[in-house]
Amino acid sequence: MLFWIVIVLITCWMALKYLPAGWDQYRPLPEVIALIPLLVVPLVLLLPATGFTGNWPQFGVTVVLLLVQVAWQIGYVAPIPSALSPILGVPVQTLPVDGEYADSSFADEAGASSEDSAESADDYPQTSSASPQAVDDDADSVEAADLKSAASTDDHHTIRVMTLNTRYGRADTGTIMHLVKQENIDILAVQEVNTAFIKRLDISHIGDELPYRVLGAVRDDDNAGSNALFMRLKPAIFGDSSVNISAAAAPVATVRIGDQCVEFSSVHPKSPPRSGKDWSDGVRALGQFALRADSRNEEGFNCCADDDANTDDASIVANGSTDSDDVTPNADLLAGLPPELADIITRGMKDDSDEDSSNAEPTPDVTETAVIELPDFSEPDRGPVPHHAAVVMGDMNSSIYHPSFRDALRQGSGLADSSFELHAGFNTTFPASWPTFPSLIEIDHVLHTQGIRAVSAHAYTVPKTDHKALVVELEVA
Repeated sequence: MLFWIVIVLITCWMALKYLPAGWDQYRPLPEVIALIPLLVVPLVLLLPATGFTGNWPQFGVTVVLLLVQVAWQIGYVAPIPSALSPILGVPVQTLPVDGEYADSSFADEAGASSEDSAESADDYPQTSSASPQAVDDDADSVEAADLKSAASTDDHHTIRVMTLNTRYGRADTGTIMHLVKQENIDILAVQEVNTAFIKRLDISHIGDELPYRVLGAVRDDDNAGSNALFMRLKPAIFGDSSVNISAAAAPVATVRIGDQCVEFSSVHPKSPPRSGKDWSDGVRALGQFALRADSRNEEGFNCCADDDANTDDASIVANGSTDSDDVTPNADLLAGLPPELADIITRGMKDDSDEDSSNAEPTPDVTETAVIELPDFSEPDRGPVPHHAAVVMGDMNSSIYHPSFRDALRQGSGLADSSFELHAGFNTTFPASWPTFPSLIEIDHVLHTQGIRAVSAHAYTVPKTDHKALVVELEVA
């Protein structure tokens, strides 16, 4: 009878994986569902116990439950037929490619010899009111940093990203910098960030490797801190918040890589103990990043305006310096304007802010600029409209076992979990603060939309935080 009780309990526990999306918001279901893959341990112990005692019905049910567990987890080491994915309740392993990407299938292996080249957005204007800060005033060092970014082979470009929950900003910045250099990280996403952590990163010379940053808006409902992005590539579009998640704001930065505009984001949905409903809503909201990319592709949105417009904005040019007294107009006002008109508006606003404007140069009569023709965004000389993709990184407090997380992956054209897509083993990231105990579950993820595929993924220990850093190499068509 004891064996049957244990088996029924395990069966009901495993069945929670098939709850409808959103039903997993009720505590302690999020925590219980996260531990489903660990039920392999009691099942393995039950196998000899029921066999040696001659309880063959219980033995047979235990074997079936073990096979179900293997079927759920085999996707991490081998492909699962797509027809079985709905039955097994596992997410899509790979995403289709549409349009011009349909004929540029990804190679099974990236080229052994790849040319290091810079595919940055340095020639493109900012078109957001947020301001990515450039922290290195040495033009040569920034140029060298850009040259190390986004290696390309033919029509494909590789980019390396890293995500880490810094645990209230306590993570060891020396180890983070070591990983950034060793793994040649192009985009770093960090969560639970605070001012002290940013200062320690600056002391560690983060700007030498990743000169651009977008810090998430600080809010009262931050999940133990805010989120941030540090980048080797200069963004064309950026913002301190994006998708509405009931937790820390999700900063975004769009970078032109090859023929694609890729939106990178750092996210951290609320942890279940803070609010089960906010946790579920926040996790499911991650699917909106796929919807954002779909919407931009449908609208034919071009993330990069005219090459010469707005390139001298001191707030985003790495070798410039932004004086604290400078007044820079909202970048949305300048997006797409001819440089002459943008310069007049900028200098006019600065002159108005000067306490002593007696020695200021006369501002040209704005009426003279009224005849300047604004750019026609439908003109063909702006080049083909690029494909839009998204890469979502962060501590998502959920795994593929959670119905809310799988619902996020299904929205729009879909999101793929890089670790699950690779079939190269597990990348467990939590907990990572127990010295003699391994990480048990994978709740830190790098998700991406179509037009991108994962090449490799590895988890690394960082002192003073309870999460491992997840490093993923992505190939962009």
